[in-house]
Amino acid sequence: MAGHAPANPRMENTEYLMASGIAGSQDDAFRAATTNLVRWLEATCGLNPAEVSSVLGTSIVYDIAEVVDPQPHVVARGPKSALANLKKAPNP
Repeated sequence: MAGHAPANPRMENTEYLMASGIAGSQDDAFRAATTNLVRWLEATCGLNPAEVSSVLGTSIVYDIAEVVDPQPHVVARGPKSALANLKKAPNP
């Protein structure tokens, strides 16, 4: 929803859009990170779910940021180079 902060942090550098997933299990953290990145791309690039899946299915990178805490932390990274030619006007 517009105007609402994501449940988990998002970051960006010159190469990647990155979205965190922090959850009770590593599986849930992977899911949360992926969902966080997908929602971000839908909102900022105006992509539909099929377009996001097509791009991320061949380019997503995962980093396990924390496993010793009771809340595992996974970061999903989407390369900006894979998104450069796909940007559309954001959905209203």
